[in-house]
Amino acid sequence: QPTPCRTFSSALIAMEVAVTCHGAPSESLLSVRAAQGPRRQAAVSHIKPGAAPLRVAVAGAEVGHPVPVHVSLLQPLARARLALRSSCEARSYAVELLPGCKVFFTVRPAGALRPVGEISTTASDEFGGGMTGHLLQSLLRTVVRERPGNPFEFLADQFRLECNA
Repeated sequence: QPTPCRTFSSALIAMEVAVTCHGAPSESLLSVRAAQGPRRQAAVSHIKPGAAPLRVAVAGAEVGHPVPVHVSLLQPLARARLALRSSCEARSYAVELLPGCKVFFTVRPAGALRPVGEISTTASDEFGGGMTGHLLQSLLRTVVRERPGNPFEFLADQFRLECNA
């Protein structure tokens, strides 16, 4: 049974583009942008046939009109991982991706500060306050998301960076 169209007005509908990739190197990155919507990216290894597709939403497409889709296959030249410590003050970082190729960026609070949800009281008490607990949570989230080859080495490197900051 076909899925009914969700319409915004008599001439506009909401659509979803499901993308899979076959034959590209697994370390490649597929980047898709439909219409004027946000760009979605995924590692090719995660969107092969038989796996869950990369889903790209298209809101407000005109019925009967073409929807432009921009697709790029990207090859990473270098990668770096780090965990940024949240702070009320601006902090600058530098990451050397290739010999002679550094990326510099500054992290600072955006707009008014909002209260962050409580972390577990046990972690807060055990580690001497919320900031250390938040740092640990951030590092663990990064390990789960990025899946570094040696997670313990990655964590040790991040703690060394934090000690030198």
